[in-house]
Amino acid sequence: MFIIILIYKLKYTDLIYPNTLVVDDICDSGETLKKVPGVYTATLHYKKSAIVKPTLYAKLIETEDNWVIYPWERYDSAPVRDNT
Repeated sequence: MFIIILIYKLKYTDLIYPNTLVVDDICDSGETLKKVPGVYTATLHYKKSAIVKPTLYAKLIETEDNWVIYPWERYDSAPVRDNT
């Protein structure tokens, strides 16, 4: 059995089991995915410079200076980085 949890605003609690799939839009720095070690992770985009590599990703971003704007974000929205 697999449990799927969207990581957006996820409070890291006992909800993370060994067969959990954690889905995020991007693995930018890797700080978010670092909070859920030992589970399956999937992202739309993965930056090569991230400290964690997702289990599955749709597209690799080679350069650090690319900023991805998703359809659900406003064009003029301010960049938000992971808290480290």
